[in-house]
Amino acid sequence: MPDTGSIENHQDLEKLWHDRLVEARKKYDVAVTETRTASDDFRTQQLPTPDGGGNLAGALKAEGRARDEYMRVLRIFSDLVLQGERPEE
Repeated sequence: MPDTGSIENHQDLEKLWHDRLVEARKKYDVAVTETRTASDDFRTQQLPTPDGGGNLAGALKAEGRARDEYMRVLRIFSDLVLQGERPEE
């Protein structure tokens, strides 16, 4: 990924962060789907405990990390677009 400090044009910077936002959202959506699948498998006992519980716990952690990253990128993108704040990274 390009270093945002080297991008002079505001529109190019917005596009870069929009692309990052879209990618972060896709990863979050995948994580949510995987959590639902693990939850369904656990509920229907397709994977008995402890494996099913471990799969669900792992999926929930991955979903949380993906959500945190999506929110971080959304905050940066929003600050850039709405307030003109250039991100530090």
